[in-house]
Amino acid sequence: MRSILIERILPALLLCGGFVFLLPMFARIINAGNLLGLTLCVVGLLLWYFRTPLHQWCTAHQSMLWFRIASKTCITLALVSALLAAGLTGGMLYAAYGKRAASADVAVVLGCKVNGTQPSIMLRQRLDAAYSYWTEHPDCLLVVSGGKGSNEDISEAACMYQYLTARGVPANRILQEDRSTSTRENLRFSKELLIENGYMPKEIALVTNEFHELRAGMIAKDCGWTVSSIPAGTQPWLIPTYWVREWLGILHHALLGTE
Repeated sequence: MRSILIERILPALLLCGGFVFLLPMFARIINAGNLLGLTLCVVGLLLWYFRTPLHQWCTAHQSMLWFRIASKTCITLALVSALLAAGLTGGMLYAAYGKRAASADVAVVLGCKVNGTQPSIMLRQRLDAAYSYWTEHPDCLLVVSGGKGSNEDISEAACMYQYLTARGVPANRILQEDRSTSTRENLRFSKELLIENGYMPKEIALVTNEFHELRAGMIAKDCGWTVSSIPAGTQPWLIPTYWVREWLGILHHALLGTE
């Protein structure tokens, strides 16, 4: 059984993992998530391919102090990384689905890439989630938040406004925040916009993809907001890429306090 696991199942899993992380690149989605995942899969395949000489080398050096320290350090780092990934995943799931909005006065739709004048896959999912929530809570005010990137023809806010109004959301139920370039600015500028327009909501809900709810909530807390979630889904073939990327983003925020 052990030989079958090493000879067949392990390389098959690594090849499948590499394909899963490579696939988004064909859609020009390249980020830290699929780069890290693809790198780990390639390294794993190389270690598997050279397993015999590697085993011989380890056997020849296993009695040396530096080798014992290095091997134990690598094993410890691998275990800590696995536990950390599991903990972050649990936190992300709870932030998305354990803190769902019940009756939010305001829902802030966080911006995402616009392709020309059309929403990207991820942005469309956020907009569909916002629209679905609004149909059940028509008194909810929607704040669409996102500025114009260098490779976008219109601001993310304008794109979201057009998409939602085309589906029947009244213009007077939408506020556009079109200056932000990051999640932190999304939230800070949206808060300023709400205050300028005389809104002091009791409950704020964040509309973003489920993997992003935890980090967005952490940033919202920094901005003085207590929030609930309106999670948008993620297409299955993009989940590994964006979830791994988000692990790194959460750690980056926790350590450095950035977006």
